[in-house]
Amino acid sequence: MTTVDYQQLLQRVDSVLRSRVLVYGSLPPDARDLDLLVGPDDAAAIEEALRADGFRAWNHSLVAFRGCTVLVVELIPAAGLGLPTAELDALYREAVPLPHLSQVAEPSPHHTLLILARRLAGARVLRPKHRTRIDRAVAFDAGAWEKANDRAHLWAAESALARLQSLHGGRAGYRRRHPPRPRRTRVIAIAGTDGDRITSHAHSLRESLARLGFSAIVEQKPIRRSRLGEVLSLWRPLCRHLGRGTVLIYDLSPGSRSASNRILGPLSPRPLRSYVIDARRSRDEVCEELAEDAWLALIHRTRPEAMARQVMTAIRRRSARVGRE
Repeated sequence: MTTVDYQQLLQRVDSVLRSRVLVYGSLPPDARDLDLLVGPDDAAAIEEALRADGFRAWNHSLVAFRGCTVLVVELIPAAGLGLPTAELDALYREAVPLPHLSQVAEPSPHHTLLILARRLAGARVLRPKHRTRIDRAVAFDAGAWEKANDRAHLWAAESALARLQSLHGGRAGYRRRHPPRPRRTRVIAIAGTDGDRITSHAHSLRESLARLGFSAIVEQKPIRRSRLGEVLSLWRPLCRHLGRGTVLIYDLSPGSRSASNRILGPLSPRPLRSYVIDARRSRDEVCEELAEDAWLALIHRTRPEAMARQVMTAIRRRSARVGRE
């Protein structure tokens, strides 16, 4: 999402609001999407307006594909913060209005620190965009840390705020107690006759999927003389990222034989989606269709996946009941 896209989206949201909403995430140029802390009436008004503009609902988000970019708006219920009514009112009342907008604001510096403390409670290091937000809050209000500490008990964030301040000061965070849950790795193949066009679409797709929350990597297939060498070159990236939930986008450079057919061979990894780019079509049109179709394929659960998820949920609930007994 470019800064221009972000500003236009903010103006569109601001035009339909009657009360204040807060930008809950990063501001441009660090914003990957637009996170808004909203009440029920505001959420309904925003969703109605954006649906009229062609956005599609997905979980708590609204998604629209526009050429070679994707716009994502996440609506976060304010009641979900679990704050006392007085503190929730203070969060909205003390917010700082954004330029040229009447109803969209960003949290005050001390509330920004409390929000980050809760959102990053399990982090071991600070990402650059989070460090930038903290630096910006402290630069705006030198007493932000002290004010946040005074209110941390209202947010149930005393230890999380102390950890955030420690991470911001450069001290090492704690280690993860449990290993990450294995997640399925997916393959998307892009082929065609124009090598530069293929590479361009592969990287555009990676950026679009990243904005939608997927970890995506572009892998360029090396040219091999033997069939076995080519098959091995396709399996190596898949083995490296096995269980990480990565989306591997194979950039299949054109060769003497059809790369799109060879990727579908019985010995090669089976892609979730395989695309052949028509160089005669406009780049924006292909980008939009490619990203939307890949996204729909990634969020669709097959029947075995849905059944496995149900079984694991039942096991966790059973374990919780046994633990309480």
